[in-house]
Amino acid sequence: MRASGAALAGERIITAGRPLLRRRIGTVPRYANTMTDYYPLLSSVVAALDVNTAEVRRQLYDNARTGYPNYIGSLGRSLTDSEILRERTALEEVIRRLEAEQVGRLAGKAVISNQ
Repeated sequence: MRASGAALAGERIITAGRPLLRRRIGTVPRYANTMTDYYPLLSSVVAALDVNTAEVRRQLYDNARTGYPNYIGSLGRSLTDSEILRERTALEEVIRRLEAEQVGRLAGKAVISNQ
């Protein structure tokens, strides 16, 4: 049985950004007594999305959250609980910042189109 076009489109949305996120996670500087800067990584993936909707970005962020333990585990040393919490908080702050930027862009477009 073949999947419908809508089902295939849905699958593309679900996996949107995942390969790009995996490729770019390798370019994130490794932990060196400072927090990882997740903004360049995630903002570049968001900017490269073919379909940039709230749902696709949510799935991207969920993928980042899911991959986060693997990233922490690949750092080559054990992190303390407070370091892990600090990194997790940094990731969540970047996600909030990116979403605020997206909302600002949409609001700006709405103002321009209403003029």
